[in-house]
Amino acid sequence: AVGSLAGGYLADRLSGRDMRWQMRVPMIACVLAVPSSCFLYLAGTQPMVLGLLILPVMLLHACLGPAYGLTQTLSPVRMRAMAAAMLLIAHNLVGLGLGPQMVGILSDLLNPAYGDESRRYAMLIFILIFLWAAYHFWRSTRTLRHDLTVAAELEKTAG
Repeated sequence: AVGSLAGGYLADRLSGRDMRWQMRVPMIACVLAVPSSCFLYLAGTQPMVLGLLILPVMLLHACLGPAYGLTQTLSPVRMRAMAAAMLLIAHNLVGLGLGPQMVGILSDLLNPAYGDESRRYAMLIFILIFLWAAYHFWRSTRTLRHDLTVAAELEKTAG
């Protein structure tokens, strides 16, 4: 909850100057989640893991508020519920459904070489997905001003 609220607050506060901060905040959070997740997955003891878990979880949840908020802003009023539903479905199917399955498959493939540590290394490899997400958040900043202008014009003509 803290990460989601902080990410949304920070993006909202900074976007007063430039709306592209709505996507820059999640981009920065994804980039910062990479080293913090590496420390987490390489931690040696359970207390260390529990302590190190806080930062990457907060950073990754900081992406949610701005992403969902901007989805609503860019969607016409009559399509906002559908846009939110589609984003939630994609988030759940890919992130919560496919993600653990892929980590498990990679862990099984790494098991002959790394044994009980294969899950740790599989998760370390999949951290790179955060950089892929950051790249797409960055790419979205390139057209965001135009997209917001088009969305506002469409809203005027529909209203």
